[in-house]
Amino acid sequence: MAKVSNPKNQHFLAQIFLKGFTDDSENIYMYDNKDKKVSQPRNIESVARERHLYTVFQAHGKNFSIEKKFSEIESFMAPIFRNLQVNGFSDISHTDIQNLVDFIALTVTRTPLVTRIAEEVSSNEDVRLKMISIHKESATKVIEQMSQNKGFSYALGLSELFKRRHEVLSHNFDIFLLTAEADNEFIVNDTYMCLEFICNKIHYVGEDVDWDKMQVKKHFPLTKRLCVTFFPKVDKERLGCAEIKIFTAKASASDVRVINFLSFAEKERYVYASNPKIFNDFSSNDCSSPQIHQDSRTQCPKPREG
Repeated sequence: MAKVSNPKNQHFLAQIFLKGFTDDSENIYMYDNKDKKVSQPRNIESVARERHLYTVFQAHGKNFSIEKKFSEIESFMAPIFRNLQVNGFSDISHTDIQNLVDFIALTVTRTPLVTRIAEEVSSNEDVRLKMISIHKESATKVIEQMSQNKGFSYALGLSELFKRRHEVLSHNFDIFLLTAEADNEFIVNDTYMCLEFICNKIHYVGEDVDWDKMQVKKHFPLTKRLCVTFFPKVDKERLGCAEIKIFTAKASASDVRVINFLSFAEKERYVYASNPKIFNDFSSNDCSSPQIHQDSRTQCPKPREG
């Protein structure tokens, strides 16, 4: 388990996960959207870090319990990721898939963006007034805690964030386990999951979106060769239940490029890859246009249920 006694620089990408995107020398390349440059090869310990991202600063000192819990989860998942990096999806069990869904739901709650949103929400006056209207005494105590202890807002809401994201994935989606065909590699960004609209008649228009009507695929690159794609359940009677059907499929060069294009476009700041040449296809293009979120293919790769 990673040392967590005083983790000043806390990882927002699990190291065992990030290892799946390294080259043969176990180095990784990072595109930084701030300066539009690709880094020199770096080891995984030196990337995907932010200072005191999960630390709760309290009156009596710093609390690293969240970082410690993330470290324990990573240690538990390590054998699964090692097996994936060697054998791909050919030797994955149903229990492993359930653990992966848990890991993915947790991972998308531990981004720098989510922690910042938690802090912003806690300081929003409308949110505070609604809390007080429900139960003034207890809300006042919570608001005081959030004000005095940096990081408390994120810590307080983490379990609910995980629960909501897990329910969205398990109740509304089936899974495609995609394996990239030879010589094709996935990239991953600092928000992990990228969205792909299924219907190209629906346009992304910023905040004016009825998300209840949005049919999307959620791509979660797992290694440079593997991707977990969440695809809307077709059977309406299965919506709202936790049963997930699993399919396996090959991802063609075109499929990989679409997912990589979305990953690059939907980054907050960073994108990671095992080969810097992959970035050449995207960094020279305008990937900020909303239209790139539309799905030019209306179907997932033909599945093989397993």
